[in-house]
Amino acid sequence: MGIKTMREKGDPEAVPFFKRAIELDPSFALGYVSLGICYSNLGQASLAAENIKKAYQLRDRVSEREKLRISQAYFGNATGQLEKANQVAQLWTQSYPRDASARGNLGNTYMTLGQWDKALVEANQALDLDPDAIVTYGNLGLIYLALNRTDDAGAALKRARTRKLDGEWLHQVAYEMSFLRNDLAGMERHVAWAIGRPGDEDFLLSVQSDTRPMMAD
Repeated sequence: MGIKTMREKGDPEAVPFFKRAIELDPSFALGYVSLGICYSNLGQASLAAENIKKAYQLRDRVSEREKLRISQAYFGNATGQLEKANQVAQLWTQSYPRDASARGNLGNTYMTLGQWDKALVEANQALDLDPDAIVTYGNLGLIYLALNRTDDAGAALKRARTRKLDGEWLHQVAYEMSFLRNDLAGMERHVAWAIGRPGDEDFLLSVQSDTRPMMAD
């Protein structure tokens, strides 16, 4: 339930499911890594590292696919060893080429390494495999913005919304598009959407704080 919620609605809504999963089974490695990834996406680095490290300690209890997922998160989100995270993600996609999560995570590691063209290929392949993964639409939008392809970023958002998806990742991309267009009303509209939504509010306010100094200039 947590994974489905995370895919379709975003990280804040998924957190309670993952917390409940590890309450039911304190040795559930997949629950810890999923919770850690949510916290990482929400900018809560210490909670992310704590949960992902716990999953890594339990990795001998899981399947080979889950071990790859945990190792990729461990190197990418807990220790900051991005090249190692990228190597694990590549092995993950080679071992499970039809796994949308593998493609999405490989795309994410390419994003963190600034390899935007490679990230674009993986994000599109991930969406072909799982067209309802909201975080992948968000990543796709950010990749297009990094490549100065604003119209394509807008098309990615439109594609997500035709599937009735909505969440903090989409509003982040839309906010940044408004920023690039100097559309103050649009920026405020996306922040207002997040107000009162646990997790979403902190996330969008953080995005807003990143742009304020530049707007002041």
